[in-house]
Amino acid sequence: MSYVDMAVGLGFFLFFLAIVLMLSIQHFVEGPATMRIEEYREAAVRLFNQFFGTGGAPSDWESTGETPSKLGLMSTIYKIPITVEEKAGSARTNEPVAAKLTFDDACSNVAWNTTIRLYNSDLNITSYEAVNQVPCSGNMLNESYIRFNVNVSQGEKKLYYIFYTNDSEVAAPNYSMSYSVSTWSPTSGDAWTEGTSSWAVYGGSVGSSAANSNVHLIGTYSVGVNGGFDATKLGLQYNPTGVFSGVSDGTYVDAWIYVNDTTGLSSVTVLLNDSSGSITYAISASSLDSGQWYHFSRNLTSSQWTGWSSFNTAGIDYVAIYMTNSTSGIARNLEVDGLHFGPQPLEVTVFPTESELTVSRKKVDAMNNMSYDDLRAALGEDYRFRIEIQ
Repeated sequence: MSYVDMAVGLGFFLFFLAIVLMLSIQHFVEGPATMRIEEYREAAVRLFNQFFGTGGAPSDWESTGETPSKLGLMSTIYKIPITVEEKAGSARTNEPVAAKLTFDDACSNVAWNTTIRLYNSDLNITSYEAVNQVPCSGNMLNESYIRFNVNVSQGEKKLYYIFYTNDSEVAAPNYSMSYSVSTWSPTSGDAWTEGTSSWAVYGGSVGSSAANSNVHLIGTYSVGVNGGFDATKLGLQYNPTGVFSGVSDGTYVDAWIYVNDTTGLSSVTVLLNDSSGSITYAISASSLDSGQWYHFSRNLTSSQWTGWSSFNTAGIDYVAIYMTNSTSGIARNLEVDGLHFGPQPLEVTVFPTESELTVSRKKVDAMNNMSYDDLRAALGEDYRFRIEIQ
């Protein structure tokens, strides 16, 4: 009986010994392969982070024609969110708006002016015009006004995005702009100062006649005067045939005003005349910046204007916009653009600039032109690999 027990026990022992040997052999055979796979996985992660985590070193290696010390395919793209909101309860169709944008305040060469693109919230391309561009150097942009057209229903708010980069090889867009001023009064011609037939110099001792200027925001031109002051003022008067139609209490007066140099000025005054009297609004010179556009917008209510009394908003005869100064003799340039009466202007809000990393087409092309040995040296990995670009 004991021999049987011993045989059975020995059989179980040999069985488990065989299992242990098999598992041990499998471990020693597969262990190095598993370690190798893990090593490849770690190398792949490092390569991915190097390709898609940085722009490489130097950051502009794709433009130098030399092998980078560190390879990276990313570049920075900048985004400025803009909202446009209708608050007057009046739907607008193709109405022009203008926004002043700072692209590169420190002039660190991040904004090439032909790369600017405007998208709506659905990321559909939107036509725009960049006007009054201020460069850092060459085509590198510091700031600019962006004019574009907006379609909004009553009370609607829309979101837009401005994108730009420093890629000098991006071609400038070619947009065809058309817009409507159907809610403005007047609705054509001098409504946005496209002509000068109804404009004249207001005050001034030595002033040229009112003339179109390429310094503009809305439309193709502004209207301006360049000359010397009389005892107190120099400006422009807009006096179209007949009174302005559709103007009543609560209507807004809207215009963009530009002064080349505010030194020595007391204010810029907006005057409305109804043939029997005038009301005025004085913009302090401290609110204006030399060589910059100022957006004037005020509704026609007694609390907003001086001299209101019995002013008749339905019978406005002419509008004057003029600079005031306590002494005569100084010479200044005044420009006016987009002067009109209408509903409350669309409210444009510009948000802070954001940045994102994106794959650079130029870096991918430059990498594609590198030799295999240079590529291995830049990556710093002692592996054989193959890169396919599709």
